[in-house]
Amino acid sequence: MYVYIRASSHKIPKNVTIALQDSNWIGATQEELLQFKKLNVWHLVALPEGKYPISTKWVFRNKKDDRGIVVRNKARLVVQGFYQEEGLDYDDVFAPVAQIEAIRIFLAYASFMKFKVYQMDGKTAFLYGVVKEEVYVNQPPGFEDPDHPFQVYKLDKALYGLHQAPRAWYETLSTHLTSNGFVRRTIDKTLFLKKIDSDLLIVQVYVDDIVYGSTNENLYREFETVMKLKFEVSLICQMQFFLGLQVEQSDAGILIHQTKYVKDILTKFNMSDCKATSTPIAIHKPLTLDPSGVEVNQKFYRSMIGSFMYLTASRPDIMYAVCSCVRYQSAPKESHESAVKTILQYLKGRVNLGLWYPSDSEFNFHAYTDSDYADGSGENLGWKPGNPDLICSVINTVCIYNPMSFQFTKSMNRLKFEPRHNIYACLTTATKKSRSYEEIVHFLSNSRIHTTISTQVRVFENQVREFWDNVKYRHVNKEIWIESMVGGKTIKIVEQVIREVLNFRDSPEFPYKISHTAVSGNNQDYGI
Repeated sequence: MYVYIRASSHKIPKNVTIALQDSNWIGATQEELLQFKKLNVWHLVALPEGKYPISTKWVFRNKKDDRGIVVRNKARLVVQGFYQEEGLDYDDVFAPVAQIEAIRIFLAYASFMKFKVYQMDGKTAFLYGVVKEEVYVNQPPGFEDPDHPFQVYKLDKALYGLHQAPRAWYETLSTHLTSNGFVRRTIDKTLFLKKIDSDLLIVQVYVDDIVYGSTNENLYREFETVMKLKFEVSLICQMQFFLGLQVEQSDAGILIHQTKYVKDILTKFNMSDCKATSTPIAIHKPLTLDPSGVEVNQKFYRSMIGSFMYLTASRPDIMYAVCSCVRYQSAPKESHESAVKTILQYLKGRVNLGLWYPSDSEFNFHAYTDSDYADGSGENLGWKPGNPDLICSVINTVCIYNPMSFQFTKSMNRLKFEPRHNIYACLTTATKKSRSYEEIVHFLSNSRIHTTISTQVRVFENQVREFWDNVKYRHVNKEIWIESMVGGKTIKIVEQVIREVLNFRDSPEFPYKISHTAVSGNNQDYGI
């Protein structure tokens, strides 16, 4: 087999004038404009009176593999979208994007089901999105039409940089997949499934990067054929490098790590030659506000924290240390910067660590926490192991913030309030009825527990306290429930919901269909 590799330039030009002096970058710009012509992206017109064109510019970058080797020069013509006016040049702009946690769940499930995960790249994906608004752009720098130098292009398709471009691309892709038998999930709208008998094809979309896997090898080829019917795709291969995650697949399982990224941040912060430590944070010296400490460069401190936050995708061992340092970004002191450097020293000695999903393990989730505001240090935030009796199946999507000591009886009359605690009803072992992939994604997408533990430890504290400060016990016509107000809205939790979510020993396994009551606040739904 012969593989053709196009010569690539390692130096990125600062502007189009310099780029047009290098044959490699000339080829990259011509390839981009050829795609415009093939997809009928625009047409040249005289600028209508009262309309204003949006400027364009060339963006150049090198595409590298997981080893850092340049494999392709990419030239992208982008619109300077900051000139757009809302309501005039665009309306809706939101487009769903897969989260890194969803990709991890995907890989864990693939390992459990023992199938390979592939990836593909939509070539000039945004150019397929249809623009509904009337948008005019200037001719691309360096490629002006000599016969019509003062005319502009009217867009029929989206260009990179337009506010509405991601939404236009997502709608085009989603419509194409659903018209070919795929089902878009209700909660995670970047997840598409196709079931044929007992076989399953799973597709996860992150803008123009797509990962997919199936229990049947024929469905791989079917999906690739479906995509090629409408889009031009490239880089169809087993998933190896995706969103900065390095992925190694084998029959024994799947390993995800960020070895290259760790080395990059050690180099970035001049810690490549530092002495390694065995722990990411001091054991006997907790971080405090340190009001009398010497202030340090806030921008530099935040840059280090930002680098760590992305690394936690595959390194949960540094999560606690990073979250401890995150709290002091507004006024970092030398003690906080020293703690951050300790994390870098820890990474120096453990560059190659990652997450291993063995294929012979069970696909189960386990309960993990009970938040105790009384015993925590610093700002009275502490975590204790969760009560093993507080269990809910993965299929249930209601999370109850519950400061109660539950008695396993047939009535709620003996439920006792204990305001000192804020116990979360949390997930443990998946049952036979909840093994399907979409149900697991559905739970984790809705679960307040996942969000609270991983990234936003305090975001729900006020809502939880408000609920339990105003809670009332109701008993009308043999119906029993507890009721409270959060954000000016009434929350009602009936007995059957509590029994199902907490899996009371005296209740049937799944006796009812749960009715969800949600509170909307800060653009989020709080399932209580």
